[in-house]
Amino acid sequence: MKTHLIVALSNGVRVANFSSPHSFEFVDGTILPAVPDELCKELSMYAHERVHIPGWQSSTVKKNFDSIEIEFWGNPRLREEIELWRRLSDTSDNCSCQSKVDVVIVPLPVMQWIRKEYNNIENYTIYDLPFRTIRVADRISKKICIDKFCM
Repeated sequence: MKTHLIVALSNGVRVANFSSPHSFEFVDGTILPAVPDELCKELSMYAHERVHIPGWQSSTVKKNFDSIEIEFWGNPRLREEIELWRRLSDTSDNCSCQSKVDVVIVPLPVMQWIRKEYNNIENYTIYDLPFRTIRVADRISKKICIDKFCM
């Protein structure tokens, strides 16, 4: 986890990038850097892909693409990282203020998996965890909101 960077937004919210190989630019101009490619790969979810052939697709019409259903699930390294970030967001823990985090930005599939796996266990709910997805403030500039994050 030493490779992660926590940045403070202009409103005081402290954010971190869980696993994106892309940086994030917020509306206040703050840049949250990308994580290293190796960490991104380590924190990738397992996936099972199923080719889906809809009933409405005529056998006489050839589509030039496949429709895929994907089921994601976590790996042990992903669970380990989630627990590290959970502890860094816990205000009752005795870690330094410098390492505290309010929001850890995760990809949507990771957020969906966290909601399923971690809600209502060990005396906390999904709302107590720091994990959120981004809320784009402007689709043209692709800048991210500093006061809204999605679950």
